[in-house]
Amino acid sequence: AFSDVEITSSEQLAQGDMVATRVVISAKHTGSFVGEEPTGKTVTYDSVEFSRIEDGKIAETWVTWDKFGLYRQIDALSLAD
Repeated sequence: AFSDVEITSSEQLAQGDMVATRVVISAKHTGSFVGEEPTGKTVTYDSVEFSRIEDGKIAETWVTWDKFGLYRQIDALSLAD
């Protein structure tokens, strides 16, 4: 549903065995997504990833992202409920 995806890491914090990373995602809406036809718009939204590190490797990861912001940009707000 999206092409020309660019992911930029903007901040990263670590404390103990946890690492938080904020990224900014930019992509062009070129295919159907959540029932919305492609708009051709370039969208930008934030995502935050929390990772727990164990023995130098990622053991668990949790991701949250700005779903509302993305849906707003492709005019899909009625689907965001």
